Amino acid sequence: MYNKGYEIRSIPGISMVVLIVLLAAWVVFRAVGAAGVHVLASWQHSALYALAVMFVFTATAHFRCLWHDVVQKILMCLSDGVWEGS
Repeated sequence: MYNKGYEIRSIPGISMVVLIVLLAAWVVFRAVGAAGVHVLASWQHSALYALAVMFVFTATAHFRCLWHDVVQKILMCLSDGVWEGS
């Protein structure tokens, strides 16, 4: 089965995108922490949230090919009347 998610690895320079997302999120969270948000005031907490952003970014890229199946399953549940009784 052909997986479109692996096409991106053949493009030169694109493998650094995840690292760029991590560093950009960390800089943004550090700036927000410097602006007064107490939770993001330390570099460790900013790095923790940046790591979470990186994992979410990686997960969305990884499971993009399964998105059609997820939508079909949700639509099947809704069409069977599962949510009508609430």
